[in-house]
Amino acid sequence: MFNRTDGGLENTHLFHNADFTVYCEGNIPSDELSSRDEVFWEKIFILHGIKVHCQSHGGKNDLLKLANEKVVTGKVSHVIVAMDRDYDDWRNVLINHPQVIYSYGYSVESDLILGLDPDRVLPLFITLTTDKQRPIKSEYSAFFKRQSDDLRCVFALDFKYRDHPEALFNRDKPLSIIETPDDSEPFIRVGSLRDRAKTLGKFQSAQIPEEDCLRGCGVRRFHGKTVAFLVFNWFVFKANSLGGRKLSNRKGGFQIFMNTLAKDLDISDLSKPRNSHYAEVFKQIKTACHQ
Repeated sequence: MFNRTDGGLENTHLFHNADFTVYCEGNIPSDELSSRDEVFWEKIFILHGIKVHCQSHGGKNDLLKLANEKVVTGKVSHVIVAMDRDYDDWRNVLINHPQVIYSYGYSVESDLILGLDPDRVLPLFITLTTDKQRPIKSEYSAFFKRQSDDLRCVFALDFKYRDHPEALFNRDKPLSIIETPDDSEPFIRVGSLRDRAKTLGKFQSAQIPEEDCLRGCGVRRFHGKTVAFLVFNWFVFKANSLGGRKLSNRKGGFQIFMNTLAKDLDISDLSKPRNSHYAEVFKQIKTACHQ
């Protein structure tokens, strides 16, 4: 009820004993009390010493409207809009305001995968002694590196056709472009995406910075939900190959996986680009709050 007026937006945080109300992407499913984005952003703020009330506010366009009409104009001061980066930086449409913040990677899912610690998620799939966990950690690191390299061409292709009237792939069905063989690692059907691109003809949404094309992290820059499903299915494959639990066959297996990543989120190591990104973001938020 507080969203109807500027005063309502401005004072919502008071009803939750919070410093800010944070509006983020997402629609809460009927069987969930909070969206994944709410859990992620609340944890990020808590880890930076700021108490917030997070509230899903629909899609990206809904948040952009809220940001542009209420926050940027200065009509509300205790509201923060938090949303996925997508390709907004390459499109030069990022909103430069301390109360409008973006994920470090393509999306919330990207940021969770970038901080994944195999030691924390392996117990979801299989029970192993420490000495047997080490090879899997090493194998995951190698898999992550391969995907980061392989996905460079994929995110460049995806961005190239991002504004095309016909989608390169169905973003609502990430598994549709992921191959999950029983006897080998899962992979994204790069060949199929290239074939699909040929049918779309010559098109370019905008130019990607050359440095990102050559050295960009594919896991960070490609569609976050697709990457998250890819990584989840790698752990499923690895556990199944060792006779572990088939989490993929349990209801909500992927959701359990992602919730674990959000719960265990750690941003303390500032040598990691994701964490230093958020450290700078919150420095600006705190500076703006004390002006």
